[in-house]
Amino acid sequence: MPAVIQKLETVDRLDRELTIESDFILYSNIHVRNERCIYLVEHEGERVSLLGSYLQGLPFHAFTFRAFGDSKRSVAAILQVFKAELGFEPTQPLDGIVTVAESAMRQLELPVVKGIRQLELMKLQRTDLLLPPGRSRVLEAADLVEVNRLSREASLMTFRDEELAAMPHLGLFDDTGALVSMAGFHTFDKAFVELGNIATSAAYRKQGLGAQITSDICRVALEKTAHVYLCVFADNPAAIHMYRKIGFETVETYAFLEIAW
Repeated sequence: MPAVIQKLETVDRLDRELTIESDFILYSNIHVRNERCIYLVEHEGERVSLLGSYLQGLPFHAFTFRAFGDSKRSVAAILQVFKAELGFEPTQPLDGIVTVAESAMRQLELPVVKGIRQLELMKLQRTDLLLPPGRSRVLEAADLVEVNRLSREASLMTFRDEELAAMPHLGLFDDTGALVSMAGFHTFDKAFVELGNIATSAAYRKQGLGAQITSDICRVALEKTAHVYLCVFADNPAAIHMYRKIGFETVETYAFLEIAW
């Protein structure tokens, strides 16, 4: 029976087959960013063989996929349908990012991969290692100019202005009033918090500010849930070392792939 691809308005039934750590990006999309996502499924008869999610509102085309069953699945056809859904011509060449757990890579056949980085999903396991409360304060709309300045300096990939109003963010300031370190939530619900937008100005690094601001935002997160996560690129060993010192451990490794589609 030939495969059929269709758009889904809800993924409730498939959600029951996902696990928070092995499907972290997809799980986050469904539970927290659902209104910003487009979902496509490929199925043969009643059996779903492939689920694809596209997260809107980022400065790049952001996908994640989940194959079901034992067979390897190509994402080429579903990417073409995404292209149509987004209003592009079928032959228009585009670049995008696919993020999937490395353990799921063997089930997926991807288009041309132009680059790959490893992304570690870390979870707070030892709250006793967090630093004592520091002098951080809640960031507000009036701080947005400073937040954007530090975001640009630190090359934060996904920060959006509306996140500051929608989710908790903390900042540390120097004596001149300049924002020198910040951290916030990327996503959260009753099941988990994903920390993000963590950055320290280059002139203030190696002074413990990253560990301090992360410890402070962890306390805010722990008021909501015991399950606190963050993502960090594996080629940033200094950040990984710092997160481990304050109680985080790697629980899953993801592939962050730049593709041509």
